[in-house]
Amino acid sequence: MATTTFTPSVNNFFRTGFRNTTAIVLIVLGAIFLFDSVRVNSPTQVSVVTTLGRISGVQKSGLYLKFPIISRTVSYDTTVRSIECVDGVGKNNCSSLDGGTKDLQSVKVAVQVSYRIDESKIEDLYRLVQDQNTFDNVIVPSTIQEALKVSAAKYTGEELVTKRVSVKQDLESELQSRLDQFNLKVVAVNIVNFEFSQSFQNEIDKKVATQQQVLQKEQELKRVEAEAKIKITTANADAEATRIQGAALKENPQVLELEKIKKWDGKLPSVVSSSDQIISLPSQSK
Repeated sequence: MATTTFTPSVNNFFRTGFRNTTAIVLIVLGAIFLFDSVRVNSPTQVSVVTTLGRISGVQKSGLYLKFPIISRTVSYDTTVRSIECVDGVGKNNCSSLDGGTKDLQSVKVAVQVSYRIDESKIEDLYRLVQDQNTFDNVIVPSTIQEALKVSAAKYTGEELVTKRVSVKQDLESELQSRLDQFNLKVVAVNIVNFEFSQSFQNEIDKKVATQQQVLQKEQELKRVEAEAKIKITTANADAEATRIQGAALKENPQVLELEKIKKWDGKLPSVVSSSDQIISLPSQSK
């Protein structure tokens, strides 16, 4: 039976191939380790780094390193995020919100809420929520609904319309107190619209129209009173001027003669009369 033997050239070939394969594997592993250890955050990102399940650091914008394989990062967007709870505009879980007023009127409120994460409490936030989309899709919409119901119940249906600024402030305060537990900050709350039942809306429109008419009449009355005061003041001033002039003439009769002289145009009278005749004087004109 013939025995097969490998020549030195064949052995060198296998040894060379093994070394090349090992080098390729090492290069690939090195690239993976390098890629996994280098991270870059944009100016609007902040990342929580964990090593073996424990928080090992918080990284803001720029390049940073982490341990490959045993470390992982969770990044959050620090920009202002907006949720619109408006029919046909917002998400399915955040359309116009239902609430009840102090006088038991049903109302739908369309609102827009802007919020952001509290960077100073990013580690606490990570312990609660690791997927930021959970805020937009679950936490914030449900919290807005709760805050709205509490705020709307403090006002009558009419007050929701006439005290819109106060309603907005109360809603913002109530919402912030509830979002504090999730380390979120309310940036702005805008009430887009109130929608009541048609009968109640008609009552509000009628009352608003009546108030506008009353206000218009009050303004007209103030205008008439002001004009009357001006006329009285003018009449009193004229009377006082007449009285002063009369007193001056009485004390100084010469004043009347002086006024006559001031008003004389320099022409002599063309006719002089006496008790028994009228004499025409020659004209002074040349």
